Amino acid sequence: MEFESKEAYFLISPEHNLKQIGYYPQTRIRKGYNPNLDGHWTVPHNDFPDFEPNLELELNSKGKRTDYMDFNDLRNGFLVSKKLKDILLKYELPKHKFYPVKIYHEEELLTYYWFYYIIDDFWESLDNDNSYAEIINADNIGEIEGKVPIISKEQVFKEEDNFTFPYRLRTGKITLKKGTPKYDFYQIKCLGLQKIFSKALINNLKEENITGFEFRQVDFFEIKI
Repeated sequence: MEFESKEAYFLISPEHNLKQIGYYPQTRIRKGYNPNLDGHWTVPHNDFPDFEPNLELELNSKGKRTDYMDFNDLRNGFLVSKKLKDILLKYELPKHKFYPVKIYHEEELLTYYWFYYIIDDFWESLDNDNSYAEIINADNIGEIEGKVPIISKEQVFKEEDNFTFPYRLRTGKITLKKGTPKYDFYQIKCLGLQKIFSKALINNLKEENITGFEFRQVDFFEIKI
């Protein structure tokens, strides 16, 4: 008999508290940088480039340095300090590389990396029989009006189109099949792009006072064991 894992997982997102990040957005493209010249726009969506990509940014004059640095123009991955990079390397990660990034603060060059990863096909690992979306009514916050099975990417997109305000779909339960690779970081491509960290990794980030993240424990994500 199969049982689902009860390991805790956490949904992560960029910090939005201005007391912590100083200004939103924290970074912007550096003047003179061309994203089409071996830049981040030329990097394949789900493959490693055959060159080392160039990325040059500026920290906003009111922005504060954090270990995770927000820059929402990246297709895959996010920006991390050397401290955060060293922590991530201690954990089980999907296929990845760390590319040096140039982030300038006035005339100072800060040391950061682009954590670029390639996620295994999420839909191949999805246990359809134990995954579903929830129908939410925005006029009745917290009320679940019903459930919709998650069968395929195309099916979910069509289901979303069937609902108009105040109704919408949100993630209800995501279960991955037995045999899914065991990582400390997952990315879910269903009803939005959601990044998931393991409890062990989150605890380490807390211990090391890593900055730039917001996170909350979720009960919608499980892996069969």
